[in-house]
Amino acid sequence: MAVKSKKTDRRAVYTRRAIGEALLDLLAAAEFSELTVTRLCRAAELSRGTFYLHYANLREVIDELYDEALDRSGALSGELSDWEDGSPLLRLCSWLRENRRYMPLFLPPPMQQFALDRILSSAACAELLSGFESSGISKSVVHTLVCHQFAGCMAMLSRNQTAPDKEWEAVINAIERIRKNGIAALADRVG
Repeated sequence: MAVKSKKTDRRAVYTRRAIGEALLDLLAAAEFSELTVTRLCRAAELSRGTFYLHYANLREVIDELYDEALDRSGALSGELSDWEDGSPLLRLCSWLRENRRYMPLFLPPPMQQFALDRILSSAACAELLSGFESSGISKSVVHTLVCHQFAGCMAMLSRNQTAPDKEWEAVINAIERIRKNGIAALADRVG
């Protein structure tokens, strides 16, 4: 009986992966608002019944893909020191640049809002918000700063997604210098 359970788990993982991969393929060619469960099932070569055994709707698949990308990129470690030493959201942008298949999940404006909602509702973001309270910065201000940084990172990624690696590194380094030291430090280095 244990063998059957292990086999079922493997099939479930395979099916969920096939659904996720098919959704990424569809997002590369169409807007999220144009997608349906039926279209996704055709692309994944499975029945709607099979889809509904694993997910209640398309948004659940999207959320699972966000969680995977955020986990694999290390964007949401939940450590306050990560935000002080570097930007986890810049790590996400760099990861997306290396894993372009996930870009349609983050770059189009409607998808950016879904991604930001997922980040803001994460346990890691809740820990971050709490961690900043001890420094006298309100949760509302930190929430706004995370939104600002996310929007900036996505705009920077969109503009530089095909830039040569050396140029990309220069952009990331400039952003990090500004983030750490303010514009005056960047101006000192350039001037």
